[in-house]
Amino acid sequence: MRRLLVIMISIGMCWLAACSPAATPESQAGKGELTATPAVTAISKGDGQMDRPEVEGGQMGAVTWDPAPDNVVIRVTNFGGLMPEFFARNYIPELLVYGDGRAILVNYNDNGSRVVLQGQMDATELTALLDRIEASGFYGWDERYENPLVMDASTKCIEVNLIDRQKQVCEYVEGAPEAFHSLFAYLEVGAGIEGSAFVPEQAFVTSFAIGTTESPISGMVLSWEPMDGLTMSDLQNGQWLEGDTLQQIWQMANAGPGGAVIQEGSTYYQLSVQIPNVSLQEPPAQ
Repeated sequence: MRRLLVIMISIGMCWLAACSPAATPESQAGKGELTATPAVTAISKGDGQMDRPEVEGGQMGAVTWDPAPDNVVIRVTNFGGLMPEFFARNYIPELLVYGDGRAILVNYNDNGSRVVLQGQMDATELTALLDRIEASGFYGWDERYENPLVMDASTKCIEVNLIDRQKQVCEYVEGAPEAFHSLFAYLEVGAGIEGSAFVPEQAFVTSFAIGTTESPISGMVLSWEPMDGLTMSDLQNGQWLEGDTLQQIWQMANAGPGGAVIQEGSTYYQLSVQIPNVSLQEPPAQ
């Protein structure tokens, strides 16, 4: 329901900004690329408990992944359909798990505000999660299930990247096995991973002018006081930011569905914050 609510709100906001069908996770460039070595293979102790991994030069195993901290092992998304560009750029997957066990988790409050957390898994926990995904039947499912009669809905995807196998399963509206729905629901809320507040160190920030005070906007509107001389109009072509300015903008970007509306002078803006190797839509190269 929370995802349906967010998508409905985003569609309702299309009068504020040009909307176009967003690319689904299946069409995102650069997905599923893996480094073959070194690999991480979970090692079992004599008492049957799982120990931390050993790094081995490309050795295949039942559960073997690239341990690089920027390698995405698990990605879970609920994205697509008709939405403003800033909304699409601002999207962060529901769950990301990287090769070193770092995890990014996204939750939404009832008012549509977003909470982004960062957690950490050890090799035992990541192995157990990958085993749970396999036990669900994931590797036997079709790559896509859909109802083609429905237009402009979001697509739910689960993607797993291991050394010896890569697979993505997506559902557009309906058709996937019930086990997919159960697994997606478990992963979407963080798979039991605990986390603390995530604040990006750097990000590509873009402002989108969506109207003027001649046509007042209802709901949450925040005012912008320029920091270091930076104005909202300065950000319309996008800039890389860090430090205190980024932290303030990050809070605004998470304050409501698709980010808070920001007033500077007589103009309303909305913001997108694209974080390298976190946002579904990657920012431009620095």
